Amino acid sequence: MRRKLNWPLIVFCLIFLSSAATAGEKHPFSIKEMLETKIALDPQISPDGTQVAFTVRSLDWNNNKFIHNIWIAKSNGSLVYPLTKNNNNNISPRWDPDGSRLAFFSDRDGKGQIWLAVPGQGEPEKLTSEKSGVIEFAWSPDGKQIAFTSPLLPGEEEQKLKKQGFDAQEFDESGPRSILKSIDIDSRNVTQITEGDFHVRFFSWSPDGKQLALITTPRSQYEDYSSHPQLAILNTDGTGFKVLYKYHNITMWPHYPAWSSDGQWLAIGARDKTKPIIGNMDLVIVNSNTGEIRNLTEKVDH
Repeated sequence: MRRKLNWPLIVFCLIFLSSAATAGEKHPFSIKEMLETKIALDPQISPDGTQVAFTVRSLDWNNNKFIHNIWIAKSNGSLVYPLTKNNNNNISPRWDPDGSRLAFFSDRDGKGQIWLAVPGQGEPEKLTSEKSGVIEFAWSPDGKQIAFTSPLLPGEEEQKLKKQGFDAQEFDESGPRSILKSIDIDSRNVTQITEGDFHVRFFSWSPDGKQLALITTPRSQYEDYSSHPQLAILNTDGTGFKVLYKYHNITMWPHYPAWSSDGQWLAIGARDKTKPIIGNMDLVIVNSNTGEIRNLTEKVDH
């Protein structure tokens, strides 16, 4: 049996070793050298397996900050080159489904926005221009749209509360809620998908591109993230919002709902609300149609 090459690991090792090779003669590894070591992060293999996009973190001593740029490597090792070259944060490269384009975050214009690039063909172009920036994004399965989350501007949130008759100052005030939007790649039209008083943390497209699964919380606070997350689904036009499962989450790690290939089930890491919040996380699957819940690791000592 032929073993598949672990390209992300190979790319990481090549960059790390090439950086180490320039160190010269042996001497104790200094803090300065540690900070100056370039690190490869977040490798993303193209759908056809011929290229790997990844982020390289380096240090900008003049401006006292780390910067990130995106690089492209051919899988056969024939070519490695930078896609971006600036003193900003260019992160989270994501291939479109056919592998012809790459979307990524960049804060080169201030707020973090989604940018698009065709590797090897000119400069990247800015896709979104959200006043409050973009937090998360994901390609639709057909590559015609990108869904993304963006925080409500403080002014918008305050006006919304005042319309509801709430004009007091909160002692335990949370940050602005994030809402889910989508942008059409060709027309650049932006559509707001979610409505309601909840915060969208993570999301994922269904395999057929007709629905989105969401992890939501009442507010954008750690307490809500750990104690009050819920799994919900809705149609891509914003209709049909339905909560499937309320649970505990005992880790701050991102947990995106994962769809089964037939779109019938969603998998998440969760802790049952009927149990104390402290304890092991379980692997739970939820039927997207009926709401049936199955805890796959309930009887496993993990």
